[in-house]
Amino acid sequence: AFSSEVESGSRQENASKQKSGVVLRFHESLKDSRVKLSALVLCLLVTLGAGTCARAQNFVTGLDAYEAGNYSTAFGNWWPLAVKGHAKAQASLGLLYYSGKGAPRDYDKALHWFSRAAEKGQPTAQFFMGLLYLYGKGVKKDLGLAHAWCDIALTNGYMDSLFCRDAIEVQMSG
Repeated sequence: AFSSEVESGSRQENASKQKSGVVLRFHESLKDSRVKLSALVLCLLVTLGAGTCARAQNFVTGLDAYEAGNYSTAFGNWWPLAVKGHAKAQASLGLLYYSGKGAPRDYDKALHWFSRAAEKGQPTAQFFMGLLYLYGKGVKKDLGLAHAWCDIALTNGYMDSLFCRDAIEVQMSG
């Protein structure tokens, strides 16, 4: 009886060792997969981050040029970013076209860039959309849309749109 218990115990021990070996190999392969996945994720983040950092740097370079009065350089920095969907660059191009600085004054192009940025939630662009509709620049004058865009910009924290929205309310009530 003792020898059958020992034999049974030995079989259980071997089965347990085999299970342990399988579990250990599974954990090792899982660990390798985690390491590979972590490396892939890190590589992806670095790649995406590098692009984001470069875009942010180009935007700031454009902003510095704008503030120094070098509007054509600002335009040159912002154009590629705007085409790629950078909302602040889109709003900035809209401003250049609206004001005629660094680009010929063109309300249709200003509307194009402001509307792209405004739809992405960019408050400055939303405010200028309101102004375009208020004054009928590049669009038919529409106090309802002007009010709506100024109100959206205000809701998104662009405090300068308060005077615009309130002035429109006075016009609409009078």
